[in-house]
Formats: sequence, C-alpha cells, structure tokens
Amino acid sequence: STSAYTPIFSVRNDWVYASRANQSVVNLLSLGGAAASNTGLTSFFLIRGGTLTGASWAAYATTSCTYVDTSATAVTFASNNQVIWTGTVCKDSEFTFPLSDEVTLQPGETITLAVRSVTATATACVGQLNTREDQ
Repeated sequence: STSAYTPIFSVRNDWVYASRANQSVVNLLSLGGAAASNTGLTSFFLIRGGTLTGASWAAYATTSCTYVDTSATAVTFASNNQVIWTGTVCKDSEFTFPLSDEVTLQPGETITLAVRSVTATATACVGQLNTREDQ
C-alpha cells in the first residue's frame, strides 16, 4: 500500500519475566530487510510504540523476555519521534543497517518493522532484527 504502514513483525519487551517484574533491557544491534517490486520504491520504518491492528503475541523462547508478533495487519503512530529509523530500497533490493548501542527496548516497550510502498505496491517484503538481551 502507498498510504498505510504494513507491519512485518513487532517485538515487545514484556513487563514480566520468570514470574517477576522484568528488569531486562533488549539492545537492538542491527536490522535488515529486502523488498521485491516490479516498478516501485519501498520504505522500511522501525517504529517504537505503534498501535497494532490484529496483533497476536507469542513468547520468542522460554529463556527470553521478548514476545514477537507477525500477524498484525496495520500499524499507526501519533508522532514522528516514534520512528527510530527509516530507509528506502528500489525495485528488488535489500539493506542491512547497524544500530547504535543507545537503541534499546525497556520493559513494556514495543518496536515494529513496517513497510510502505512509495510508488507501487511491493510484491514481497521481509525483515530481520538482531538483538541482545541483558538480563
């Protein structure tokens, strides 16, 4: 879509971990993605605290404080300061981007990697996020 932000995935650092108040910090190390499009440009957005439509959270692992969603169909946000990073790729291309040590998820925070087509709807988009949990 050229008007909506479509989530690829979201990650949440939960309030509770191991039946206690979570004090873990999730460090966002790098992100990457790729888009396939016949003619257009596709923009990727890393959004903090967006409002998700249709999210279904699942624990990443039993030893992790994070939950992951891949089923949300839309994400909205109220302010541009919620956008941590954005980048645009053309036609069939990919990117990898290292994040600074200052980009973290505190307990209760959520981030979403979303896409929006600029000139034509992309036929496929994928994304990845590398993290480190300090527990």
